[in-house]
Amino acid sequence: MPSDHPRLARAVRIAAGVIFVLAGAGKFVMHGAELDAFRRYGLPVPGALVLMIGVVEVSGGLALLFGGAVVRRLAALFLASTMVGAIVVSGIGEGEVVPSLTLAPVLLVAMVWLAWSPRRAGSDVHPVNVDPLTSDSAAGGGGERSAAARASHDG
Repeated sequence: MPSDHPRLARAVRIAAGVIFVLAGAGKFVMHGAELDAFRRYGLPVPGALVLMIGVVEVSGGLALLFGGAVVRRLAALFLASTMVGAIVVSGIGEGEVVPSLTLAPVLLVAMVWLAWSPRRAGSDVHPVNVDPLTSDSAAGGGGERSAAARASHDG
């Protein structure tokens, strides 16, 4: 699980985020080629789907890179669904090995792994163990609040 390997989870999250941003940007930069592919797949409203998938991939990739823990987890779920679509429609349906039967399955596994993580997709601190009034975690520090935190909280 990612919670057992926070550095690995962070590396997977960053690598996947970059890949998704680039792949999603390709839906706009190479719109004609992507549209032709979506038409070849026989998808309904291919023009709208190319744009929608591009938005999901770019925004999901950015969420993996820069979003908070909950946002990253939701992004991983949405991105996993796009990988299922890529595998089924273009990989299995059209026999496109690269990237639909190579990179897409790897990204699918990575997104499920990150979404399932108790650590919320590679975050550094488990939210259950954090006292928002201190820098100490319940598991590691003494759990005592600093004087400044007590003063600001206790009024």
